[in-house]
Amino acid sequence: MVEHYGKLITDEGLRLADVPEGTELLWRPGIWYPVMHCDGVFLLPGVPQLFKLQLETILSTMEGTPVHLKSLYLSAGEAEIAHVLDQIALAMPHVAIGSYPQWDESLGYRVKITVEHEQAEPVEEVVRQLMERLPARSILRAE
Repeated sequence: MVEHYGKLITDEGLRLADVPEGTELLWRPGIWYPVMHCDGVFLLPGVPQLFKLQLETILSTMEGTPVHLKSLYLSAGEAEIAHVLDQIALAMPHVAIGSYPQWDESLGYRVKITVEHEQAEPVEEVVRQLMERLPARSILRAE
């Protein structure tokens, strides 16, 4: 921080800059604060607008293949939908399908289904099949 800010840094500013040993500071042109990276963990700001700006800083450094994800929120319980999920999962084993029941009525749904794959087309195909085959009006929303 001293190298970057020079004499402009205050003692208070230095105290805010305490990081674990070995932390890498990732600077982005035009932004006055860095993203901190240590042992595979990135520290981003909590302010949504600043988070979004700095997220672009780290996305290019991350390894792996991006995953396409769709979620369906259902009013039906797992027992009512298990046969449909089983059939689709057996027919398309290369697509990850998750089923997450919850019991907190304030959330407004009973089961969240997730569909993931490295390509968008298989995700869209599974979602299409789910929409066609799940109990009528059980899909509350899709994201």
